[in-house]
Amino acid sequence: MKQHMTIDVRRHWYIALALPLLLMAFFSLQGVQLLSGEELSTPFAVVTAGRLNVRSGPSVGSPVVDVVDQGDQLPLLGRNADSSWVQVSLVGGSQGWVGTRYLDPSVPFSDLPVTGQTAPYGVVGTSALNLRTGPGYLYDVIRVIYYGQGMNLLGRNADASWIWVSLPDGTEGWVGSRYLLSNVALSSLPLTDQVVAPPASAQPVVVLPSGGAVQQTTTTSPTATVTTGALNVRAGPGIGYDVVGVAYQDDTLTLVGRNTDVSWIQVQLASGIVGWVGNYYIRPNMPLNRLPVTFIGAGEAVATVATGALNVRSGPGIAYDVVAIAKQYQQVNMLGRNRAGSWVMIRASGIEGWVNAGYLDSTVPVGTLPLISVP
Repeated sequence: MKQHMTIDVRRHWYIALALPLLLMAFFSLQGVQLLSGEELSTPFAVVTAGRLNVRSGPSVGSPVVDVVDQGDQLPLLGRNADSSWVQVSLVGGSQGWVGTRYLDPSVPFSDLPVTGQTAPYGVVGTSALNLRTGPGYLYDVIRVIYYGQGMNLLGRNADASWIWVSLPDGTEGWVGSRYLLSNVALSSLPLTDQVVAPPASAQPVVVLPSGGAVQQTTTTSPTATVTTGALNVRAGPGIGYDVVGVAYQDDTLTLVGRNTDVSWIQVQLASGIVGWVGNYYIRPNMPLNRLPVTFIGAGEAVATVATGALNVRSGPGIAYDVVAIAKQYQQVNMLGRNRAGSWVMIRASGIEGWVNAGYLDSTVPVGTLPLISVP
C-alpha cells in the first residue's frame, strides 16, 4: 500500500513539473513573445496583423522605424486623442507608434495617457498619383505614388483642389485632392504659398481658333504629354461621346482648345484625328486656361447605371420609344431632367435620350440639373 502511494506522489510531482514546461513550449511554437512578471504589470497589446509597421509618429505619413509580427506583445505607453494610434515600447528600449485597429489590448486604449497628437494625414485613393512641384497639372512630376501610400497633409491652395504634402521619406510636393482619403476636412488645412516656379518651357502663348486649327504667336507650340497608359480621345467633351481615337502614355498631343471650365481639352493626334481628352490625364507645356474656348459649356455631370440593363427612351416616360440600352456600370453624361426629377436626359456613346433617374448613381443631385422641357 505504501509503495502505491509513493508511486502516485511521484506521478503527480512529475506532472506538476512538466506542465509549465509544456505550456512554455506551446507558446514558443505559436510565436508569442512572453512577457516577464514585471512587464505583465504594464498594459500591453498583441499584434493581430501579419506584419505591422511601427512609425515615428501617430500618422501614416510618418517614417517607419521598425516592423513587428503577428502575435508579438507590445507594452503600451500612451495614445493620441481619439485612440486611433498608440505609442509602444520596442525591444532595445526604442519607441514608436502603431494603429490600434491591428492590436488586441489588455486594457481599453482610452485608459492610456495622451502622449501625442495626430497631424492631418491622407492616403492615395487611386491606383497611381503624381506628386508635383506646384498646385496644377502644369508643374513637373517629382515622382509617382501608389494606392495606399500615406502622407502628412501640410497645406492647401485657395479652393483645396490641391494639397501640399510630405511623404514618409521627407519629400514634399502637391497632389490633387480628389484622389486623397484623409482624416480631416481638406478645407481646414492652412493656406500655403509653397509653390515652385513653373517649368521654363511653360511660357504663356496666345492662340486663336481658325477652323479647328491652332495659330500661335510664339515659337512655343502648345502641346501636352499623355500621363496614363491609354487615353480615349472622344468626339466631344464628355465620357458620353464616342471614342474616335486612343493616345498612349508619353504620346505628344497638339492642344487645340478647351471647354469653359477647362475640364476637357480638344487635341490633335499625330495621325491628324481631332478629339477631346480629360485634363487629368495630360501634362501640358502651358496653362490650359490660355487655350481658346472651342466648346461652350462646362464639364457635364456623370452618372453610373445601377441596374442590369437600362432602357434609353426618346422622352421622359415609359410610353416613349426605346432608342438604346445602357448596361450596368456604364458611365453616362447627365444633360438635364424633367420637372419632377424622375427622368434624366443622358448621353451615352454619342446617343442622347431619357432614363429613369431611380436607376442611376449620380455625382450630383438630380434636382441640380437643368430643366429640359419636352414638346
